[in-house]
Amino acid sequence: MHDLLSIGSGKRRWSAIAALTLAAPFVLGAVQPVMAQEELANILGSVVQAGSRASLAEAVVEMPEMELAMESDETGRFWFRNVPAGEQLFVIHYLGYSDSARVFLVADELNQLEVAIELRVVPVADLIVQVEALDTPSKLTEFNRRREKGEGYFITRADILRRNPVRTTDMLRTIPGVRVANTSVGRPSIRVRGRSCNVAYFVDGVRAPFYNLDGVRPSSVAGIEIYKGTASVPPEFRGALTPCAAIVIWTRDPGMP
Repeated sequence: MHDLLSIGSGKRRWSAIAALTLAAPFVLGAVQPVMAQEELANILGSVVQAGSRASLAEAVVEMPEMELAMESDETGRFWFRNVPAGEQLFVIHYLGYSDSARVFLVADELNQLEVAIELRVVPVADLIVQVEALDTPSKLTEFNRRREKGEGYFITRADILRRNPVRTTDMLRTIPGVRVANTSVGRPSIRVRGRSCNVAYFVDGVRAPFYNLDGVRPSSVAGIEIYKGTASVPPEFRGALTPCAAIVIWTRDPGMP
């Protein structure tokens, strides 16, 4: 607690030190009526930052013995009217720090009080964030592995975005030896040059007989694999019978680019 300060009608400097921490909630009191025979004083104060003189809003200035308190406004000002003159205790709370001083108030005068707060950053220990990856492999992991080995023809999401096709089968028309034809039933027919058998379709790794490639929008496709010969079809897409040609569609999951 500071020594007694005689303020009178002039300005006096009340220094305080505040640390940048969170202040606890403070309940503001209301001005209480005083006895008519008491000598009364009025206070006009301001809360500023030491050095820069910047106004500090929402600092709580309290007169605990009178059960009075108020917050400084956006200009840093606070005031008390018709409080007993003489020695009074003031307590200030700002950003979790409290300081106090006893001030002598002169009756029948405007007592001007300035509270200068020196803001000081409190250092904290370094914060280390450790993130552990979840073991959730993407459905395209094997797609990318086979693409790196070059075991077939691959259409990536980047290829689809670059071409911006209207239909998914439009992406197959650029593959050498693949022929796309429309049928009377509305489902495109995919043929591989030199192969008389039907193409086997897979969706997300599962066999999908008579699958309509144009039944899935290009925006929903993450990747396409095309295998044009029996020898090139990977073992995971052979099953009981090895198809002579295979097309594998990988759909996009939520969150995929």
